[in-house]
Amino acid sequence: MKEVAVYPENIEDCYKVIDHVSIERDHYKVLYEQLQRHRYGQRSEKLSKDQLALFSELLGEDAEKEPQEETVTVPSHQRVRPKRKPLPEHLPRERVEHDLADEEKICACGCTLQRIGEEITEKLEAIPTQFKVIQHVRFKYGCKACETGVKIPSLPPMLIPKSIVTPSLLAMIVSDKFESHLPLHRQTQRFEALGIDLPRNTMANWVIVIGMFCESLLELMKQDMLQAKLIHADESPLRVLSEGKQKSYLWYYYGRVAESQICCIDFQASRHSIHPANFLKDYSDYMMTDAYSGYGELVRKKDVIPTYCWAHARRKFEAIPQPKKAVKKSHWRWKCLTLLAPCIK
Repeated sequence: MKEVAVYPENIEDCYKVIDHVSIERDHYKVLYEQLQRHRYGQRSEKLSKDQLALFSELLGEDAEKEPQEETVTVPSHQRVRPKRKPLPEHLPRERVEHDLADEEKICACGCTLQRIGEEITEKLEAIPTQFKVIQHVRFKYGCKACETGVKIPSLPPMLIPKSIVTPSLLAMIVSDKFESHLPLHRQTQRFEALGIDLPRNTMANWVIVIGMFCESLLELMKQDMLQAKLIHADESPLRVLSEGKQKSYLWYYYGRVAESQICCIDFQASRHSIHPANFLKDYSDYMMTDAYSGYGELVRKKDVIPTYCWAHARRKFEAIPQPKKAVKKSHWRWKCLTLLAPCIK
């Protein structure tokens, strides 16, 4: 059944309807402009000169004034060929000398040419990764007379006992995984191409062990970071290949003590507020975060003073539509009354 439209019966009710429709129109217009800016607007957060001069009026009469437009004549110039940067000085150099043959050292006048200098051309040589096997040979000693037993020297301390890994190999695997983002299964394929059998699960166990060794180092870094006057905190999602869990989080904490910059990363399986509260439970000073409510439990401590990020606040101002010329309200009212006049009883 079709609904029957109800129209206002007096001018005052018409004004209320017009005001309500005008407010709704402005609201949806703002949403439309925000969607347009989000879809087609500028994504870069680079500050413009107008935004940098936002508070210039508060600086007094000596504030920098807007530059006047003027014509600048650009003289003609010659294009300069870009110069190649020199190779790093710390790389070892191998000198390969090229000399003239003896018969070429005779001048046309019959005199012998004298060396007056040299010209050096440097080329970058790559040496493929080399692997070698270190054999720890221990000599056995025993008494043939009484045959009481065998003596053998003990092995030097090993990073992971009963394992074939050395510190250099372990550093290579960990660096490739976390710094170069090379997964362990791809490292396994690389070793297989070199004829070396290193299963993925074996390397994963090595990474777990070295992570346990680094826990004490992380704790020392954390204790130093807690001495900072200001700590920046943020969290970033991370996908983990495990059953039943698709996304975890890395919690970043950054502080500066004297000339040292310390960054601690805490891996957690969720974005719960208990994680930063536990990690920084002994901290009492300034803390800079975004407006995420997960830091609320930590900020509610009386000893922690929150300082919020201006970059996040600026985004809210950027989302505000640009002001346009205002239309007189009476004009819209008169136009709507003209349309609604036949409907008024």
